[in-house]
Amino acid sequence: MVRVVVGSRRVHVQLLILQLLAAVVAAAEEPAVPPAKKIKSCTTSCGNISIEYPFGVEPGCYHTVGFNLTCDHSYHPPRLFLGDGTVQVLDISIPNGTVRINSGRINLEYDGRGSANGTWGGGLPDGGPFFLSKSGSSLVLMGHDSQVDVWGLGGDNPIASCSVICPRIPSAIFGISACSGICCCQTNIILGYSSYLIQIHGDANFLNIYMVDQGFNYTNFINSNVDLIIFDSDRDPQALPALLEWVISNSTSYCPRNSSAPECRSAHSSCQDTDAWANNGYRCKYSYGYQGNPYIIDGCKGIRYEHGSLNFAFTWIIVYIKNHIKNHVQSTIK
Repeated sequence: MVRVVVGSRRVHVQLLILQLLAAVVAAAEEPAVPPAKKIKSCTTSCGNISIEYPFGVEPGCYHTVGFNLTCDHSYHPPRLFLGDGTVQVLDISIPNGTVRINSGRINLEYDGRGSANGTWGGGLPDGGPFFLSKSGSSLVLMGHDSQVDVWGLGGDNPIASCSVICPRIPSAIFGISACSGICCCQTNIILGYSSYLIQIHGDANFLNIYMVDQGFNYTNFINSNVDLIIFDSDRDPQALPALLEWVISNSTSYCPRNSSAPECRSAHSSCQDTDAWANNGYRCKYSYGYQGNPYIIDGCKGIRYEHGSLNFAFTWIIVYIKNHIKNHVQSTIK
């Protein structure tokens, strides 16, 4: 605390805020940590997709089975796949703990009595670490006079359901403005699992079912491809984008309580329990004020801006407060 005496009056100025800000500035001035050591033989990209640990292509470059990827160079540009090359990867986010995939159209087997069954989740590794993102995914049914029910694979836990009716006059389809029950219905997934049982009741002909990323605008697709939807479902897309979440460990339900999680290897990182009710496990996250990869040594780095480090912003705040105090003292003297 600094005490400034002006005449018979005493002006007390608390410097606690300044001290705290100065500490933050000192932390911001800490030099950026050097990049983590990389194994030269590890593939770091495939096509336009970056590959970072815990994911990898070659043995020794990924965390454990489930995080292994396949880069298929028979495509131009190369395409990235989960595991042995069944499910195509469109994007990987280490901070968000997500993988965007090309989710295949759900294949159905008809029972001859007006119903059909199928499953979703083929190609995902058994036992994890992936599951459908309940907050980022939805079910889409496109067809005639049908209802789709989605269950957990045990068949005793309802996850989603929606129904469609469809005019028999093709020209009427052009008036569709939303995927809300006329030839198309879309509904949220309430629990994220790695696989689902799909049941169809009603007209199962010319029917398409997808698990899709909520950011994918299926209504636009319908309106621009009505001829394909009505007359030739075999020409509809074989896959559409969907969002998976993943956990770094599913051996326990929660982060270790009496020790740090061994997977969180970087300084300035911590363990975070998943909020997915249907899935055990946890992920790692970087501390506030940092960014990067918490799964590798020295992977989390202090945030820096285009005009310099956090030092720029907090130094400006300190100078502003000091000038404010100075002006207050001078006005008191006058």
